Amino acid sequence: MNEVAAAEQQSGRSGNWLAHYAHYAWMVVHAVFAVVVGFSTLNMTLADSGLAVLNEHAAPYMTLLARLTRRG
Repeated sequence: MNEVAAAEQQSGRSGNWLAHYAHYAWMVVHAVFAVVVGFSTLNMTLADSGLAVLNEHAAPYMTLLARLTRRG
């Protein structure tokens, strides 16, 4: 519990935004890799866990991408 409170206090600092986005990008890269490897080897457990991480971490970016690429 103390670790969560410490992480929340650190995330409030102005210099940690870059580390936060770098961590999210790293998680998304790993999730995409897990999905590709899972589907290519027919390991649905790996693919499902990768899709779960993508769903959790990439959702805000996907809505932004959808808004940017929307036509008309």
